[in-house]
Amino acid sequence: MKASKPREVLYFVVTKVITTQGETVYFYLVVDGYSHYMFFLGNSAELTDEAYVDHIKKLLVHKEFTSHSGNYTLVTYSRSYLVPVISDLLSPWGACVNNPGLVVQNALPDLAAALVSIRHSVAG
Repeated sequence: MKASKPREVLYFVVTKVITTQGETVYFYLVVDGYSHYMFFLGNSAELTDEAYVDHIKKLLVHKEFTSHSGNYTLVTYSRSYLVPVISDLLSPWGACVNNPGLVVQNALPDLAAALVSIRHSVAG
């Protein structure tokens, strides 16, 4: 799946982060398949189906999403059983597909680079 313009293909990524206090936090991010721009949707202490769907709902009102018109495809890498629920939420603007291979190939390198950058900036 190749994006030919911004916000045409969006990759939904959840990453687990361990804080310096040893707590687990899940970050919900979206990576634009065209520009590789990443935006943050929020975090949660637990990775539940409800939190997963709630953060996709946050995408629908996020300024980076609402500033763009046109249809898009949201690609997820886990919880394929939620695709029908997510597709219903997105139906006015696009569709949802579950394709772990596409997320790994197209979004995880951007996520890894961002996390390394954050780590270096925090470490000084």
